Amino acid sequence: MISVHFPLDDQTGYAVGEDGTILKTTNGGTNWSGQSSATSNILRSVYFPGNTLTGYAVGDGGNILKTTYGGNWVEQNPEGEGQRVEVRLLAKPNPFSEQTLICYQLTLQGPVRLVVYNISGQVVRVLVKEAKKAGSYQAVWDGKNGFGQKVGSGVYFVRLDAGNYSETRKVVLIR
Repeated sequence: MISVHFPLDDQTGYAVGEDGTILKTTNGGTNWSGQSSATSNILRSVYFPGNTLTGYAVGDGGNILKTTYGGNWVEQNPEGEGQRVEVRLLAKPNPFSEQTLICYQLTLQGPVRLVVYNISGQVVRVLVKEAKKAGSYQAVWDGKNGFGQKVGSGVYFVRLDAGNYSETRKVVLIR
């Protein structure tokens, strides 16, 4: 699975992955069941904005799927005819020891947040918080928190939010 999200509580969650796979759990991840998907493309991110019961899955080729109340996932085109949202996020090198270059690409203009989280879900550092035009961008994370202090070795998550869409990547810091 590429992305997992628990929108309302720690029991009900969704996971997306290759071949349009969408899974749902109602018992904290002990058991997962398949959900119907309107695509066979890789799904990169799943998100329920504002912790609501309406969720989105974003995939390769600009596919956007929507569900309401965790039911069937149907293909959406929220930005108008012929426009699709793509968010691509990459961190390199990964693992890293001093700094990692975070590259991301946006196909539509809008507000962007690029945030590093620790394994507990706490914000370590906000790298980007501003409106961006469509295009390719880069940011460097130097392994420091928002106070300029070095953080310890471990697993961190870099999350890119662009409008109502998000993508998360795991990065490993080795000191």
